[in-house]
Amino acid sequence: MEIKTEHKVSCIDVSSDGLWIAYSSHQYITIWSVVLKRPVQTLKQHSFVTNVAFSKNGQWLASASVDNTIRIWDTALWNNIQILKEHKMGISCLAFSFDGKWLASGGSHDKTVKIWNTNTWKLEKTLNYGYIVSSVAFFPNNLWIACAGDFPMTQIWKISDWQPLQTLRNVDEKTIFSLAISMDGKWLVNGCENEVKFWNTNTWNY
Repeated sequence: MEIKTEHKVSCIDVSSDGLWIAYSSHQYITIWSVVLKRPVQTLKQHSFVTNVAFSKNGQWLASASVDNTIRIWDTALWNNIQILKEHKMGISCLAFSFDGKWLASGGSHDKTVKIWNTNTWKLEKTLNYGYIVSSVAFFPNNLWIACAGDFPMTQIWKISDWQPLQTLRNVDEKTIFSLAISMDGKWLVNGCENEVKFWNTNTWNY
C-alpha cells in the first residue's frame, strides 16, 4: 500500500491497535483507516505540525506545532478536546507514558520537557534539559523518562518525583538526534552523527 501526499510528510504515528495512521503534511493532519484503506478525517487547527503521537490506549492523539501549542484529539470523533499552551517556542517531540497518565512534550528551542497530567491536562512539571530538545521517550516500566537533543547527552528523570536519575554523556561528543527505548526496557538507543549507541539500562554503559 502507498499513500500519496501533496507535501512532504513531517511526522507520522500508528495507533497501538493498528487501526489508525496519523500523519502530517504541512499544517494538516490526516487520519488514515488501515481497515478501510483510505483517509477518514483531516484535522486543520494547527499551523505547521511537527509531531503526532497516539496514547497507548488509543483514546487520544496529540499533535504539536511551531505555533507553540499541543492539541489533544479524541479518537472516537476526532474532536479537539484540549489545547496546551505552556511552551514559549515551537515543540519538536511528543510521547505518552505506557500507563497513559502522562504526556511529555519537548520544546525545540525553549530547551525544556513539559509533563502534562492526562487526567486534568494541566502542566505537572517542567524539566530543564538545557539544550535544544529533539527526542523524548518514556520507559515501559513507567518509572523513568529520557530526553535527548542538540548536545552529546541523554538525561533521564524519575517519574516518582521528577528528579534526575542518570546523565548519559557521549565521550566522543557526538550530538544526539533521536532516541528510542526497547520494549523490555533493557536498552536505550541514541541516533548520533554517523553512529547508533546502545546503552544498557542495568549498568548505564554502552
